[in-house]
Amino acid sequence: GRLDFGDLIVYSLKLLEENPYILAKCQERYKYILVDEFQDTNYAQTVLINLLAKKPKNICVVGDDDQSIYRFRGAYLTNIKDFKENYPEAKIVIMEQNYRSTKNILDAENKVIKNNCPNREDKELYTENPKGAKIKVLRAESPELEADEVVRIIKQKVLEEKRKYSDFAILLRSVASHAQPFINALKRSGMPYEVFGERSFFQRDEIKDIIAYLKVIDHPIENVVSLMRLLTCNANKVNEIELAKITQYADKNKLSAIEVMDRIYSLDLDLSLTTKSILYTFIANIKKLINLKHTSKLSELVYFVIYSNRYLNRFLLDGNIASMQKIANLNQLYDLSYEFEKRNENATLHEFLDYIDLAEKIGMDEARIEDGGNTVKVITVHRAKGKEYPVVFVSNLVQGRFPSKNRKDLIELPDELCKGEIPNSDLHLEDERRLMYVAMTRAKEELFLTLFKKPSVKAKASKPSVFLEELEYKDNPIVELKDIESKVPLESSIFEKLHTMYKKKVVDLLSKDAHHLEIFKYITLLEKIKGY
Repeated sequence: GRLDFGDLIVYSLKLLEENPYILAKCQERYKYILVDEFQDTNYAQTVLINLLAKKPKNICVVGDDDQSIYRFRGAYLTNIKDFKENYPEAKIVIMEQNYRSTKNILDAENKVIKNNCPNREDKELYTENPKGAKIKVLRAESPELEADEVVRIIKQKVLEEKRKYSDFAILLRSVASHAQPFINALKRSGMPYEVFGERSFFQRDEIKDIIAYLKVIDHPIENVVSLMRLLTCNANKVNEIELAKITQYADKNKLSAIEVMDRIYSLDLDLSLTTKSILYTFIANIKKLINLKHTSKLSELVYFVIYSNRYLNRFLLDGNIASMQKIANLNQLYDLSYEFEKRNENATLHEFLDYIDLAEKIGMDEARIEDGGNTVKVITVHRAKGKEYPVVFVSNLVQGRFPSKNRKDLIELPDELCKGEIPNSDLHLEDERRLMYVAMTRAKEELFLTLFKKPSVKAKASKPSVFLEELEYKDNPIVELKDIESKVPLESSIFEKLHTMYKKKVVDLLSKDAHHLEIFKYITLLEKIKGY
């Protein structure tokens, strides 16, 4: 019976359109309508706004079509133009004065975004701030050298200019695909950093898996979806067809799925011996965790699910950067349970799961970006929208990365179903250019644009981003181009040996159910060493 956000909009529209009395009462109650970030509204939201504002017509919207970066989420591009047509008597105030950035930064971003004409409102930002430093374009031989130079500059500015780590943001088109060289370089430097990618913290697979475990432990009969997730994840991997047989048997005999699994060897079910063995071990483990719920503190239970449940082992055995990031995320989930326990004496698992649900809904990741402490931020441009930093690096500015490749939808939406005017132009490139504009406008004092010549030794040469060409980065007087000299790679054999040694130690400690603080010590060493 639950509704998602889209359903709430659709059913609200249906209610107002079919019930004039309710519409009149809402119009009477809401005499003034104010809408922020109007460029990000979709068609249904705009219709709802117009319905509420139709009678009093006291409506004020604020938007910037140059920052419309959510077309993939339904925002349609002509909403500002349509607003003018729907409210011809509206007073239009063009706010062109910028209070954030230097004049050089504004001149650079204006030069790029004007290429979206004529599909944009005619405006050009200006500022009374100082001219500021030139835009720095850093061109390296490889992504690794690009990242090394970015981190070197951050370290230098912290030491020589007494800047804080939180003054710096590294903006990428995709963190999931392209952040590893920057993570490696930051780890080697020892600087504190945080990574914010396309998915929120609670939407990452390893976090969803552990939350699924906790939900099944809390209510094994009710949380069927979580149960099925655990049985189809890599840690257990039960055949989907055989799971379907179990659920069908449970429905037919009015049993829960977990009750059927608990009696897997005594029931007449056509399942393979492998599946029966997996389910027997899985249910025995769940029973053990349920018993632990009644005898242990919350943080101890979460620790046991993550570390003593063998879930962590496959990431340790992988040993790559992505796996180490997953380990760091799981550590953070444990820390979250520990902090919740400190704030709430005798906290229960159910209360913690309610807290996680609330934290996800209110966007805990966004709060972490704002209040993440004195750390360098590695973040996608989409996640950086609405934020500002004294020093910004917009990186990986090569064709195919930023702008990204145009990947068509598997099922294209017919033009007839699209609301609003569809511009006759390269919509993908215009979307990417608006995204570049948003990235550049995050910078307050200094803006660095970075790129690499080749993604790897054997790869073809990369072509500089079209946005750099539009900036005329080679000849523009407000731009300073610098080629980064190649460096001899750091000798890594000793670090590889240390990594192997520490990984073996962690696996050994896990097998012996050692104290979690001892395991944490070696996991922390692993995270540091893997950066080299």
